[in-house]
Amino acid sequence: MLNVNWWSEKPDPAPAQLLWGGAEIPLAISREQIHVVTVSGDWGVWAEDGETDVMRIEPEGKRARIRLQGQGKTSLKILYRP
Repeated sequence: MLNVNWWSEKPDPAPAQLLWGGAEIPLAISREQIHVVTVSGDWGVWAEDGETDVMRIEPEGKRARIRLQGQGKTSLKILYRP
Protein backbone atom coordinates (compact mmCIF):
# COMPACT_ATOMS: atom_id res chain seq x y z
CA MET A 1 0.00 0.00 0.00
CA LEU A 2 1.17 3.49 -0.74
CA ASN A 3 -0.26 6.83 0.35
CA VAL A 4 0.29 9.04 -2.70
CA ASN A 5 -1.12 12.25 -1.19
CA TRP A 6 2.16 14.12 -1.80
CA TRP A 7 0.47 17.49 -2.38
CA SER A 8 -1.02 17.79 1.11
CA GLU A 9 0.83 19.93 3.62
CA LYS A 10 -0.32 17.63 6.44
CA PRO A 11 1.67 14.40 6.75
CA ASP A 12 -1.26 12.73 8.53
CA PRO A 13 -1.94 9.08 7.68
CA ALA A 14 -4.73 8.55 5.18
CA PRO A 15 -7.61 6.18 5.84
CA ALA A 16 -7.68 3.08 3.62
CA GLN A 17 -9.62 -0.16 3.39
CA LEU A 18 -7.95 -3.55 2.93
CA LEU A 19 -10.45 -5.56 0.85
CA TRP A 20 -9.89 -9.15 1.89
CA GLY A 21 -12.24 -11.91 0.79
CA GLY A 22 -15.43 -9.94 1.42
CA ALA A 23 -14.11 -8.25 4.59
CA GLU A 24 -13.10 -4.59 4.79
CA ILE A 25 -10.30 -3.90 7.25
CA PRO A 26 -9.74 -0.18 8.05
CA LEU A 27 -6.11 0.94 8.06
CA ALA A 28 -4.27 4.27 8.36
CA ILE A 29 -1.50 4.56 5.76
CA SER A 30 1.34 7.04 6.36
CA ARG A 31 3.17 8.81 3.57
CA GLU A 32 6.70 8.28 2.27
CA GLN A 33 6.77 4.53 2.88
CA ILE A 34 5.49 1.43 1.13
CA HIS A 35 3.39 -0.65 3.53
CA VAL A 36 3.14 -4.43 3.09
CA VAL A 37 0.40 -6.60 4.59
CA THR A 38 0.96 -10.34 4.28
CA VAL A 39 -2.22 -12.41 4.40
CA SER A 40 -2.77 -16.15 4.63
CA GLY A 41 -6.21 -17.64 5.20
CA ASP A 42 -7.93 -15.55 7.87
CA TRP A 43 -4.72 -14.01 9.24
CA GLY A 44 -2.76 -10.95 8.20
CA VAL A 45 0.45 -9.35 9.46
CA TRP A 46 1.54 -5.75 8.90
CA ALA A 47 5.12 -5.01 9.99
CA GLU A 48 5.66 -1.34 10.81
CA ASP A 49 9.10 -1.14 9.19
CA GLY A 50 10.10 -2.03 5.64
CA GLU A 51 12.86 -4.36 6.79
CA THR A 52 10.84 -7.20 8.32
CA ASP A 53 9.57 -10.03 6.12
CA VAL A 54 6.75 -12.36 7.07
CA MET A 55 8.06 -15.78 6.08
CA ARG A 56 5.09 -17.88 7.17
CA ILE A 57 1.74 -17.67 8.91
CA GLU A 58 0.68 -20.97 10.49
CA PRO A 59 -2.97 -20.89 11.65
CA GLU A 60 -3.71 -22.77 14.88
CA GLY A 61 -7.46 -22.32 15.41
CA LYS A 62 -8.06 -18.78 16.68
CA ARG A 63 -4.32 -18.31 17.07
CA ALA A 64 -1.45 -18.27 14.59
CA ARG A 65 2.28 -18.79 14.70
CA ILE A 66 4.09 -16.13 12.70
CA ARG A 67 7.64 -16.58 11.42
CA LEU A 68 9.52 -13.37 10.70
CA GLN A 69 12.87 -12.42 9.25
CA GLY A 70 14.49 -9.06 9.89
CA GLN A 71 16.89 -7.06 11.99
CA GLY A 72 16.31 -4.93 15.04
CA LYS A 73 12.92 -4.11 16.51
CA THR A 74 9.59 -3.55 14.84
CA SER A 75 5.93 -3.37 15.70
CA LEU A 76 3.36 -5.70 14.17
CA LYS A 77 -0.33 -5.29 13.54
CA ILE A 78 -2.04 -8.65 13.56
CA LEU A 79 -5.19 -8.75 11.44
CA TYR A 80 -7.88 -11.41 11.69
CA ARG A 81 -10.74 -11.85 9.25
CA PRO A 82 -13.67 -13.36 11.18
